[in-house]
Amino acid sequence: MKVQRIIAVVLLALAALEVAHVYPLLPERVASHFDAAGAPNGWAPKDLFVGLYAGVLAIMAGSFFGLPVAMASMPTSMINLPNKDFWLAPERRDENWERVAAYMNAAGNAVMALLVYIFHLAFEANLGGGGPLGGGAAVALFVFVVFLIGWTVAFMAAFAVPIGGGGRRR
Repeated sequence: MKVQRIIAVVLLALAALEVAHVYPLLPERVASHFDAAGAPNGWAPKDLFVGLYAGVLAIMAGSFFGLPVAMASMPTSMINLPNKDFWLAPERRDENWERVAAYMNAAGNAVMALLVYIFHLAFEANLGGGGPLGGGAAVALFVFVVFLIGWTVAFMAAFAVPIGGGGRRR
């Protein structure tokens, strides 16, 4: 889980460094929304745009890294986890909760990496005069979806009841 925290800190630091670098270079009014083809179709003051970016990153980091901490003290009945009765049994709860948190943190890092990259493309578009969003957005979204599919398969496999584990498979 430490690795996931380090990745989150690096992503947030990269975002902060980029904002510090590009903010003074941005026009007062920036393209803030882009259509499916990448053409700008909405504008906002740069303060609002950068504030939204910071707010969204803060909410994502808080959600994906704070939620596992809050959920750790919740009763098992309130947690949705495959085979939770087996994995969150009192004798296994602490050890397995770390695994749940690591998976949640990894998903959060993927979301934050996508956001950092998409906002990077938006900054580049605005520094270039508010032109179209780079074609990398579609590739980034595709990679993100592939990651989420793999993450889901890995998560479900990690929390399947082991053979002879005494639980039931679902």
